[in-house]
Amino acid sequence: MLKAEIASTRFAIYSYLTAVLIALTIQTARGAVTDLDRYIVLLLCFGSYYSQVVIFLWRAVTCFKKELDPTRWTALAAKLPLRVYSQVVLVAIVVSQFVFWLTLPSGQVGSSSVCRRYGFLFGPVSLYGVALKVVNCRTAAPVLGAQARRRLTAPGLPGAQGPWIMCSPHTQGASICI
Repeated sequence: MLKAEIASTRFAIYSYLTAVLIALTIQTARGAVTDLDRYIVLLLCFGSYYSQVVIFLWRAVTCFKKELDPTRWTALAAKLPLRVYSQVVLVAIVVSQFVFWLTLPSGQVGSSSVCRRYGFLFGPVSLYGVALKVVNCRTAAPVLGAQARRRLTAPGLPGAQGPWIMCSPHTQGASICI
């Protein structure tokens, strides 16, 4: 019973994210959405993947050793169709993020009477500032790489082998990731 509930919940989450991205795309095409609306929706869609940044940094520090990976024990391994679906949703979210941040104009938009719009980066930061663009783009790229590497090398996939990145001993005894 629990396994079916976990699989159903995962499918519902990815279906919801898909519906939100489709709605955002339609509203953007109609011109009925502001930059702030797009920022908030993409932040909510991508927010759960921010934990992957910390996990990826931990993996890099531990030289991608599987025995030190905190995500190696999951409650239930996802089946192949759900893995593919989740990967497609993740790619769609990241592409939407890149399109948003790369097409957002730099500097304050509008006249001085227009309300200033802020994003969040451990405090209020101008939505149209370069700092917020750089941080969001630099965060989205590693998440996509880490998630793809983890999903595509997970047990049960055809051709999946061993660790994600091979580590070889250095002459001084330290490990170097290749």
